Amino acid sequence: MKTKNLLLVSLFLTLSLPGFAQTIISGVYKTYNDYTNQKITFGIDCKTEKHKIKLNEFPNKSFITVIHDGKPHQMAKDSVFGYQLCDGNFVRFVDNTDYHLTEKGDVWLYKKLMVKSPKGSPEPNLNFFSVAGEKPIILTMENLKKAFPNNHKFHDALTAQFKNDAELASFDSFHKKSKVNHLLEMSRN
Repeated sequence: MKTKNLLLVSLFLTLSLPGFAQTIISGVYKTYNDYTNQKITFGIDCKTEKHKIKLNEFPNKSFITVIHDGKPHQMAKDSVFGYQLCDGNFVRFVDNTDYHLTEKGDVWLYKKLMVKSPKGSPEPNLNFFSVAGEKPIILTMENLKKAFPNNHKFHDALTAQFKNDAELASFDSFHKKSKVNHLLEMSRN
């Protein structure tokens, strides 16, 4: 009897778990409000549909192109908050510039991917941050301290933890988040 019940429970779980799987979506968010409320434009279920989102960086165009249901749709970059890709990456637009979100915590961390020149050495990626959906600014200790002017514990932790601004984008593998977000959380306790 126990074996039969165990088999029935196993069969039920096997058949019902795919229904609990998270839907992966891709599409465009026109505003920060749309992003926080998950109101997506030209959205798809990545498991069953396909579309393309083109940045149109070459030449530097002021719009993106979304190919949705086989038809191209152009959207001005200055009227788009960002877009979600099927691989889980999120890209923000600010002043016709794209910023790739690397972590969304109390501090949102971004990378500006630099195009590699065919000649000469490649440009390093630049790191930026914002508080929630605000405009990204360059990631420096001074800018972080300005973003949290009354959190002196955070200021002291930044100074103690990092030798220079280049280290600010480092990841804390033990806490599974950026060191900046971990230090900010700890400074509030």
